[in-house]
Amino acid sequence: MNYRLFLSFTILILPFFLSAQDDFESGRNYWINTKEKDFSKIQNTMNTWYANRDKERGSGYKQWKRYEYRMKDKLDQEGRIVNVAAWNFQAAKEYYSQKSSVVQTGDWSFVAPNSWSNGNSGYNPGNGRVNCVGFHPSDANTFYIGTPFGGIWKTSDQGNTWTPLHDGLPSLGVSGIAVHPTNPDTIFILTGDGDGNNTPGVGVLKTYDGGITWMETGLSWAIDQSERGYRLVMDPNDPDKMLAATTDGILLTTDGWNTWTQQATGTFRDIEFKPGASNIAYAEKSGDFYRTVDGGLNWTKVTNGVPTNANRLAIGVSPDDANVVYFVAGPSDGAGRFVGLYYSDDQGQSFTMLNDTPNILGYSSSGSDNSHQSWYDLAIAVHPTDADRLYTGGINVWKKINPLPLLNISQWVYGGTQYTHADIHALDYNPLNNYLYCGSDGGIFQSIDGGDSWTDISSGIANMQFYKISGTPQNASLLVGGAQDNGTNKWDGGNDVIHIYGADGMDNMISYNDSDTIYYSTQNGGLRRSTNGGNSASGIKPPGSSGSWVTPYIMDPTNSSIIYGGYSDVYKSTNAGSSWTNMGADGRTAMAIGTNDPTRLYAARNNTLRTSSNGGTSWDNITGSW
Repeated sequence: MNYRLFLSFTILILPFFLSAQDDFESGRNYWINTKEKDFSKIQNTMNTWYANRDKERGSGYKQWKRYEYRMKDKLDQEGRIVNVAAWNFQAAKEYYSQKSSVVQTGDWSFVAPNSWSNGNSGYNPGNGRVNCVGFHPSDANTFYIGTPFGGIWKTSDQGNTWTPLHDGLPSLGVSGIAVHPTNPDTIFILTGDGDGNNTPGVGVLKTYDGGITWMETGLSWAIDQSERGYRLVMDPNDPDKMLAATTDGILLTTDGWNTWTQQATGTFRDIEFKPGASNIAYAEKSGDFYRTVDGGLNWTKVTNGVPTNANRLAIGVSPDDANVVYFVAGPSDGAGRFVGLYYSDDQGQSFTMLNDTPNILGYSSSGSDNSHQSWYDLAIAVHPTDADRLYTGGINVWKKINPLPLLNISQWVYGGTQYTHADIHALDYNPLNNYLYCGSDGGIFQSIDGGDSWTDISSGIANMQFYKISGTPQNASLLVGGAQDNGTNKWDGGNDVIHIYGADGMDNMISYNDSDTIYYSTQNGGLRRSTNGGNSASGIKPPGSSGSWVTPYIMDPTNSSIIYGGYSDVYKSTNAGSSWTNMGADGRTAMAIGTNDPTRLYAARNNTLRTSSNGGTSWDNITGSW
């Protein structure tokens, strides 16, 4: 597939504003919002924080470990964080400037997952995370989604099929989409992965031809700027005027991002215009509610009725009553019940709490637990024609029709009530038909009946984030892959993948003697073995072993029953994992085995490399100098 790529090289000199202080919640959220560049300092801070704290669901530990794993190999020579997305984007510009404007994207064809089916042991199937949704102004069948790594995608048939609009561009995260109201081929995207910090941003990009070509704008983040976007909104009366909530504050443009100004500092994660108004808008920063009455030039913190113990707010408005504003508030401590659902009928000047029970941010469908991940996933949507009807998202989706109580309408575990994948990042109504869309860690879900039923419409979107993939020479059409928050998945040459286990799917192996024997793992070395192609499995993690976030596994090339696990000590099994022997050395970073000499092993932990010439009986340190 050929895409024409046009890149503007205009350099716009803008004044630089420095935030008065580093804006982040200490401890658990430090890694996602700190401006610190020294990666080892971030690691030390986070290791200290979690040393004697809970690391289970809702603690934020898994999001930190995902980030650590991705980032550790993408540092400069001094071990400092760089904006890899901007680096790749700059390299692409330099390459394309020397080539024809027609870009050949390579001889690639889409394999999987086109869709998924749930296996006997699966419980959280999905394609991959969706950050945001944008809508065509006059065609209800056409809308767009933004993903953390996979750029922007378009459907013209209500999600039955999808087309990538970013082919030919380097991998980008997208957290905001704004479509011109009278010229829908003009689209703006705010880049970077706000919630997960999977990818930094390159600024705002724009297209005038529906996504065939993309151009830089005046908002262009450089290699030494690790900024990212959270939300992009367009003035309802002036499409050249937009507001962006970013880690670099609130950014305002009045000329379609040819120029822009920073109107507030710190990390802002949500922003909304008052429906129909150009002068009034609302924004959120660190659990505080802000308001402007002059189109975004000046922002005032609202305190009347706003809680002081929140870490994040998601803001909702409705054209049905432009004076009404809602927000849902998550707690500032590491775990706890949600702070509350709040309501304003005076354009955000004061608020009243509607509910603070049950806990709508946790895993329990009854709201009886004390968990939340509101710093990572939080969303709200208010019905366009009924301001008393609203929906909130955390782990699950909940509905409220004033003055009735909150009602759970979807759950994160597959097979029970209506399923939407866990971790809700977007809830948005299509104003043309009032269909409700849910963007989660497992894809995009659609409800046409007010949340009573949900349909996964992610089929065909290539946004699954794989940690590891393995195959076998026995069957070229058999692959097993471990994916972020979408578990372990098996592809056997068809149109979909089979979700064979949940959690985060990590390293995996397929026996070259028996393709029904599959080894797969979860975070921190939770190893499982299936002998029937993934239909069922048993846990075979070595007793007493300690694994890394992505623990490596290898198989002897001459005897498939001999396998090794790279734990804090290398463990060896000669009977396919039924029993294990501790061989010493530390293989938590990487392991390898000789193809011609299977007694030759390599085990790495960070920068320390060891080798064995006798199948792990003894080891030599061959680290050398770096």
